[in-house]
Amino acid sequence: MTQQLSFLRSLRQNTFVVLGLITLLGAVLRLFHLDYKPLWLDEAVLYWISKGNISDVIIQNATRNSAPPLFAVLLHLIIQVGDSESMLRSISCAAGIAAIPSMYFLARNFMPRGGAYLCAFVAAISQSQVIYSQQLREYSLSFFVACLLIAFFVRNIQKPNWKDGAMLSVMSAVAVFCQYGLSLLVFSLAIISLLNLAFNKEQNSDAKRLLFYQWVVNQLVALIAVFAVYSLSLKFQMQAGGFATSATSNYLAGAYWDGSPASLFRLVFRNTFRIFSFAYPPIWSLLPLFLLGLAINFKKRLPLQLLVVPLLCTFIAACLRKYPYDGARQIMFLLPMIYVFAGLGFTYLLSQKKGVIFATIAIAIVGVAGLKRTKDYLMVTGDEDIRPAVRLLTKSVKTDDVIYVYNGSVSAFSYYYRSPNGHRVYSKANRLNPQEYAKEVDALLPANRKIWLIFSHTYGQEREIVLNQLSAKRKVELVMQKKNSWLYVTR
Repeated sequence: MTQQLSFLRSLRQNTFVVLGLITLLGAVLRLFHLDYKPLWLDEAVLYWISKGNISDVIIQNATRNSAPPLFAVLLHLIIQVGDSESMLRSISCAAGIAAIPSMYFLARNFMPRGGAYLCAFVAAISQSQVIYSQQLREYSLSFFVACLLIAFFVRNIQKPNWKDGAMLSVMSAVAVFCQYGLSLLVFSLAIISLLNLAFNKEQNSDAKRLLFYQWVVNQLVALIAVFAVYSLSLKFQMQAGGFATSATSNYLAGAYWDGSPASLFRLVFRNTFRIFSFAYPPIWSLLPLFLLGLAINFKKRLPLQLLVVPLLCTFIAACLRKYPYDGARQIMFLLPMIYVFAGLGFTYLLSQKKGVIFATIAIAIVGVAGLKRTKDYLMVTGDEDIRPAVRLLTKSVKTDDVIYVYNGSVSAFSYYYRSPNGHRVYSKANRLNPQEYAKEVDALLPANRKIWLIFSHTYGQEREIVLNQLSAKRKVELVMQKKNSWLYVTR
């Protein structure tokens, strides 16, 4: 028994082995079934945005996307190599894998190896982390950038030097170009830095002077990046008719304050809990460690500020209706410090008498619960699968047939349908006036040709409007339905 404990202690001290195994586990989870789920609407749209030259990519990103241009530009480079689902998702997958040692790198600024391993382990197996490591969006990259941004910030605060200060400025600029939520994190770090300059009495005047100069440089770099992103993307996305204001769905409606006391109450309590639930489902398995870490380290100013200030800034942004505050992909940048406090709680367990036993039980609960949720995600084909309908359509459609493609299906259909057969009619989005769909269908009838209709990512009653209009004049037959995708044909 003594030899076994001695072996475990020596193994725990070998960072390369332990962190390597944790990272390997996270890589296996992210690479498994990477192409199993089809591209859904957001992914397919981003694929088409990233085609063409760099100038076209930036313009398309500004008018059709809800993010800064960095990810679209990176995707453009990947497309030059290949455009399979796995290849397209490789950026997110690589970022998700790299985030695991980055999480350890961040956690080591606050705790010994044991707790930092727990942080890396949680990042490796969390369902939310695996999901966005397998999606063609910028959210996995934003978590990776957030880990490095906070890590360099903490290193520089604890021991000011120009090297970490320069890395902080670089990561701040990258963050602004990566995801809008990360700009809130950059702003939060600027506030925390000022609080440290004002109230940290432990640092000498030379250290504070260096930190102040670095703060000025970092704000200049961040402001330049903000101006560039605003000019390249945000000002177009905020215009009437742009992506940010044209959607008429109620997506994320509950993530903003609507002005009522009830809505404010929901933001404070329900949405905060949902953020923690998003960080590590099921949250009950990780929450005790987080609360323990919070209780034990409540008087430690820097980690508490790094947890609370970004949450508070995001909450205020939601009250101003500028950024969502909810347990959703947009708040990935808030998750690193949640994992850090769970690691601090784990560290406390390890420090107690019989701590190895308690810690083993805790990590078993966290691991089993988290891996089960992640396995459940990995084994399903997703909520939206247009591929079977496209395969059947490819086999069945004739040269003179008409293919009516619902607007929510256009991007994914265009990616998967490679046959030259069929005259394609791409529907226009008419959410404000859905009866316009009926007019589109009416225009197809005089040709008196077989009409195929394909739907996915439908909104409201729009599919029913189209089918009812056609059914009044032709027989409409359902050919296939699977995973929120439908294929119909008229005779």
